[in-house]
Amino acid sequence: MRYFKSINQAAKELGFSHVLGIKVIRGDFKYAKGWTLEYIDRKSQEGMNANVDVRKKSDLLRERRAQLKAQRKAHVKEMDLPPKLARCIIALNPATNDIVGMYPNVYKAQQATGLNKIMDAVLGLREMVGGYKWAWIFG
Repeated sequence: MRYFKSINQAAKELGFSHVLGIKVIRGDFKYAKGWTLEYIDRKSQEGMNANVDVRKKSDLLRERRAQLKAQRKAHVKEMDLPPKLARCIIALNPATNDIVGMYPNVYKAQQATGLNKIMDAVLGLREMVGGYKWAWIFG
């Protein structure tokens, strides 16, 4: 028996359309490419035993951001940097890791470059934004 977070994940991994999977769960069809499917409530005992992470992607990102923010604060405290310097952002060339640009904060970096999602790159949620790696000045 295999457990999946969603019908979309099951359909992708098992090789059928999610619409067919929904029809099998609903009882319109018996099989989807040879697989029988059933819905299991995550609050039931079997659902709890399945140990499938059913949190939304936004919740996972929020947790990751909070985790990285706590790490950053600890790092700033450990390095004893002044608050203004602790927020400086640098753009790095991905091939050579040379500093391409330095900005006093994320807002100024976004304004100067016209790029969005720089903060996600700084926090490690994205590898690169706009063809550059982004990091805190001390990172």
